[in-house]
Amino acid sequence: MASIKEVVSIIDGTPCDQALLLKGIHGVGKSESIKKYMEDRGYRMVTLFLGQAADAGDIIGLPTRTEKVVKDDKGNIVDTFQITDFAPPKWWPTDMSEKVVIFLDEINRGKPEIMQCVMDMVLNRKLSGRELPKETRIIAAMNPIDDGYYQVEELDPALLDRFNVYDFRPTVDEWLEWANDCKVNPIVTTFIGKYNDHLDPPNSKDAKSGEVYPSRRSWKRVSDIINTNPKLTEGNRKGLLNILIGVIGTRSATALDKHIREMGSGLTVKLILEDWDEKVEEKVKTMQIQEAIHMNTQITYWLDEKIDKLKKNKEYTTKICKNLEYYVSAINVECQAGFFGMIAEATTKNKEWPRIVVVSNKNIGTKFMETLRGKKQ
Repeated sequence: MASIKEVVSIIDGTPCDQALLLKGIHGVGKSESIKKYMEDRGYRMVTLFLGQAADAGDIIGLPTRTEKVVKDDKGNIVDTFQITDFAPPKWWPTDMSEKVVIFLDEINRGKPEIMQCVMDMVLNRKLSGRELPKETRIIAAMNPIDDGYYQVEELDPALLDRFNVYDFRPTVDEWLEWANDCKVNPIVTTFIGKYNDHLDPPNSKDAKSGEVYPSRRSWKRVSDIINTNPKLTEGNRKGLLNILIGVIGTRSATALDKHIREMGSGLTVKLILEDWDEKVEEKVKTMQIQEAIHMNTQITYWLDEKIDKLKKNKEYTTKICKNLEYYVSAINVECQAGFFGMIAEATTKNKEWPRIVVVSNKNIGTKFMETLRGKKQ
């Protein structure tokens, strides 16, 4: 089962002319994950939902009439007549130097006439006689055939043979990183960070027919509901619970409601890094290991998001890094090592905040270097 990191490595190591097929359950972010990665590298992504295409015209464009001119060997016009051609669809690349990703979503839901168009595109890298730009990548996605959740068709073996096929499921941490980038409400991310068994639906063998279950896509909808009306999380939350049951099901909605109740005036990154005091310190020291691990992750997201302010305001940065030192000192040794490991990982990804933190606070910098050298904290 390939994670986003592994799929990215697969894409980087695969020639452009080889098509990829990602198999994964609904709502895991197949298209979103690929879109972000490819756009960061200068590609334009075209997503075609094959299961929603009504006929071949949605893929190859509509027929049009053009004039055909026939000339003799001396260049004289000897005949003209109308021929039928296809006007390319709006998404078709016209710049042959453009970097394009054609993402074929729901590939095993397409009608037979749609699949014939896909066959031409994948086999010949052409459509209606028009060639794709040299740096075009074709990536498809499908739901698993052997899972009872889906009403999907077997792919033609000849077509399937033209794809490099990979099972795909982003890790929980990858989803949390994506969720942070997309401003998913912290209530959702802290809940999933602690109770990640609620992130995906159960296997179809364990699911009840007609029951609502959560997915990574539906958790984004939960976030949108809370962001739109934050008062739903206050006081009597029966209204929020009733809404969420229809989005993520009774089990997950009830668990999230309990999580909100237990959070109360609980710890947040802002409270730790901007408003550290003795009360905050007491709460940090009572955190369970899983809570501290999740808080470490949230702190790295927060620091990355605040990078512009940290670079411009030295006084603010000094305060934040001092409070970060207090926090790191208050958590247990294993969690400290985990946090410094996150600093190291962020450094390899060319994030700016690790350098600011270790330079602004010598104590953190020293502990970081001791961790790298394997010294006891």
